[in-house]
Amino acid sequence: MASEHYVIIGNGPAGNSAAEYLRQQDAECKITIISDEFFPYYYRHMLRQYIVGECEEKDMVVQSPDEYKERRIRLRLGQKVTSVDPDSRTLY
Repeated sequence: MASEHYVIIGNGPAGNSAAEYLRQQDAECKITIISDEFFPYYYRHMLRQYIVGECEEKDMVVQSPDEYKERRIRLRLGQKVTSVDPDSRTLY
């Protein structure tokens, strides 16, 4: 039996919570997170501190690329989804 493949659009708190829930429910499923941003999940509220030099980039990261790999979650950054065709299960 083929395992399910879940695609999550958005790499913020909701998308990462959904991925974590799916992983807990099905250890074998495929999970892909697609984000139009070029950075892994980070603390957006810390942008000001980062811009003025009060923290480093590593301090802002919630989930590093290695953590996604450990949880077997594929992360596709810098890719914008413009539409979804649920009948054909296709993203554009």
